[in-house]
Amino acid sequence: MKKIIFPALLLILLGCSDTKTQELVQVSTIDALLQGVYDGNTSLQALSENGNFGIGTLNGLDGELILLDGNFYQIRGDGKIY
Repeated sequence: MKKIIFPALLLILLGCSDTKTQELVQVSTIDALLQGVYDGNTSLQALSENGNFGIGTLNGLDGELILLDGNFYQIRGDGKIY
């Protein structure tokens, strides 16, 4: 399986568990984007270990990243969803 690396800039995950403990995990900040940091080193697998819901961006700002119910989606600028 091909390893895909994402910057996870602005990614916030809501960790849901059976213990009813919820936490927010922020991988990076808007300040990184403002400084031109458009590439990262966080994999989808690493992100999914923190929860099953989140938002963020992709390497090179190649669309929006959405994690919903454990499934990752890329929404491109042309509106197409992958």
